[in-house]
Parts: sequence; C-alpha cells; structure tokens
Amino acid sequence: MRGTILLLTLMLACTQAEERGPNVAGAFYPADVEDLNRMLDRFFTKAPELTISGKPILLIEPHAGYIYSGQVAAYGYQLLKPGSYDLVIILGPSHYHYYYGASVDTPVGHRIPTGLIPFDQTIIRRLVKAGIPYVPSAHNREHSIEVQLPFLKKKLKKFKVVEIVIGDYDLEYLKSLAQKIYNATKDKRPLIIASSDLSHYHPYGEAVVID
Repeated sequence: MRGTILLLTLMLACTQAEERGPNVAGAFYPADVEDLNRMLDRFFTKAPELTISGKPILLIEPHAGYIYSGQVAAYGYQLLKPGSYDLVIILGPSHYHYYYGASVDTPVGHRIPTGLIPFDQTIIRRLVKAGIPYVPSAHNREHSIEVQLPFLKKKLKKFKVVEIVIGDYDLEYLKSLAQKIYNATKDKRPLIIASSDLSHYHPYGEAVVID
C-alpha cells in the first residue's frame, strides 16, 4: 500500500510542471479575450440578480457551445459572489474516453483565454490518496469542464479548482466518490459544479412539458 501511494505521489509531482491548455476555445466559446468578455457581459446583463438565502453550494450547468447554452449557464453563475468560495470542484462526464470511475486532473492549472486558473494541489493529493486516479486520456480532449471556467473566472475572480472527469459508474460508486470529495474538502469553502446537458434529444416545447 505504501508503495502504491508513493508511486501515485511521484506521478502527481511529475505532472505538476505542466498547464492544461484550452481544448475548445474558438469553437465552444470565443478564443479572443475581448470577444469572450463581451459575450459573458451580454449573458450576465440578461440574467437577473436574484436574492437568495445563503449561498449556493452546488450548481448544475450545461456544457454545450455558448451560442446554445451560454445564456442558461449565466442564470446559475449570476448567483455567485467573489470571496464566497476558496475552492471549486467541477464534475463533468467523459465524452472521448471510456473507463470506469472518475479521474482527477493533476497539472498546475487550466489556462483559458482570460488567464490561468490554478489547481488546488492539496485537495488533489488527498483525492489521489483516497483512490481517485489520474487518467490522462480522460482530460486531453474533454470540454465539459473547460466551458465552465470562463464563467467562474468572470464571477469569482480568485479561486482554485479541482477537475474530475467521470466515466462509467453505478450508484454505489457515486456514493463512494461523494464521500471522498466531502472528506477531502471539510476544511474548505467549496462550490461544486455538476456539468451536464441533461438532454440533447427533445424539442424545446416537449422538454418544457417534461420538466
């Protein structure tokens, strides 16, 4: 067991010299900083600032291209206030690589057009020690997490992130994953983002009736 933990720690240390670059800038959202900021400003201008009791601890957000779902995403992100969180955990589904379970990304941070968002290496080490591996191919092309980052950086300004891509699973695995995340973040003020399109299949009118 000690040997396994040491190996995982060494693998983690070897990956920390790198940044995760943007996969879908210029496709799912603008690659130009000014264009991206203008689009985000437009989304947030149209999203009402609601008064709620307390602060959100979890948001379910879409991960399609911004021209399709950016305005919907802004309604949730509008609820966030700078300084309310010191950690954001983003959970997204794997679109390009099949595997069972979850993978936690390990570089120093994720770079998007508006800057570098640092990873929380302390939390990552705790999750790796708890048995959540790093599966490189799960992150190399994935967009479900990346598209959340420009919204988060626009609203929260300063924070650290942990990115977890989820493959195949069953209910018991998800319960175990949730417990590991809880145990690893008890000394933090975390926000959890569940990245999900919910459905691609129903026409708008039919989806409204189902909802």
